[in-house]
Amino acid sequence: MKKNKKLSRRLVMKLAGLTGLSVLVGRNFIDFHASRKIASSIPTFFKGEKFSFASLAKIKEYKISARIVTKLANLKSKIKYDKGHNTRMYSALEEYVPIGKTSTSDWLIDNNIPNILNENTENFYIRTEKPNQLNHSIDEIVLEGTTQSSKLLISSIIDKQKPIGSVMMECAGNDRYAGFRLMSVANWDGVTVEELFREDKEGNSFFGLAKIHPNATHVVIEGFDESTNTKWNRLFGVESTPGASWIFSIEELKKQKAFFATKMNSQELTEDHGYPVRLVVPGYYGCASIKWVNRIKFFKPHTNLATEDQMQEFSDRTGQDGVPKLFKDHKPPHIHLSSTLVAAEKWQSDSGKVRYKLNGLIWGGIHHENPRLKITLRKRGSKRIVLSKEVTLGPRNPLSFQHWEVWWDEPLRGNFLVDIECLDEDIFTPRLDAHHYRRIVKIS
Repeated sequence: MKKNKKLSRRLVMKLAGLTGLSVLVGRNFIDFHASRKIASSIPTFFKGEKFSFASLAKIKEYKISARIVTKLANLKSKIKYDKGHNTRMYSALEEYVPIGKTSTSDWLIDNNIPNILNENTENFYIRTEKPNQLNHSIDEIVLEGTTQSSKLLISSIIDKQKPIGSVMMECAGNDRYAGFRLMSVANWDGVTVEELFREDKEGNSFFGLAKIHPNATHVVIEGFDESTNTKWNRLFGVESTPGASWIFSIEELKKQKAFFATKMNSQELTEDHGYPVRLVVPGYYGCASIKWVNRIKFFKPHTNLATEDQMQEFSDRTGQDGVPKLFKDHKPPHIHLSSTLVAAEKWQSDSGKVRYKLNGLIWGGIHHENPRLKITLRKRGSKRIVLSKEVTLGPRNPLSFQHWEVWWDEPLRGNFLVDIECLDEDIFTPRLDAHHYRRIVKIS
């Protein structure tokens, strides 16, 4: 398919903040300094003195352009304007961390997902809504690369569905211009890729009931993605590339514990989440988790195998070197270990003493169960670190979120840049190293 030239989403976001939108938006939309008082419900003791939760400081992004664009996005919060691509639904990151808790060590996110995180599946972020040309029911998945033309009935997947557990998903475009909120967790039901593959006594491989060609090692998974409305921002003309498909090796899908999802939070997938079946690849950015799956092709790749259009479109957001045209040059879209600040709390005792706490989230890096983090604060415009705290995380569910917290007593005042780094040298953390998730907190 011939591609039209499109503006980069990130470039547009930066230009938006640099071309006077602040005048249109107004000062009230970029004032994040106010803290709100919250009644204390869980007092705690430090050194024999009782402290109570006093206030919550709002977090802001460290670039003005990001603050402007984020506020504009908030105006569209949880509102669907039309059908098409690149729409956004937001939920506040603060929902993922209990505010005012003494400790989150016993706050089990797996047990609370249905009640706290995604009581309503509408809270799960959406990048691409149902294509406006999907006006028919997807009852089967066409299989290619099998010894005979075959189809996999959707009903056969539903018949095999089982609870998968809590798995998070993050959009590759989850950046400061989206308020870092394009990530969500759900309890999923479905069928694992590994379960759909089997071998007989003669060594023949099958997917469902279809026999796969003996030399097939890879697969293209494709979803319905035909729409006459691919523009998500009419003002700037940013447009999504039609077509949704991704190339995987079969072993890669098994290693990532990929599955074909049929339910979210015990309910059927919504149309915008890929009904009736979508692919979910834990540990990969959401662009690889194809929705509205309707075609799967098995094959053995050759040296000049081209990447799919969607793989090229998301190259800048999945850590590629340029825009790889060939599959052999394309790196898997791993969500590497990541972390960000979510909330800053102020606690106060009856005698007037004050303590502070930072709450954060850590996710990604699904093969690393016990990473060590260092949280640092420094004045904006200065290189001197005024606070440094280490966090050692216990065993975690690497497919979901985990919380961290740090406390301190030192009296700090003003705006501080909050950076997070991983102390384990063997863990690759490109987004943390580039300060992708850096935020500002005002302490008063």
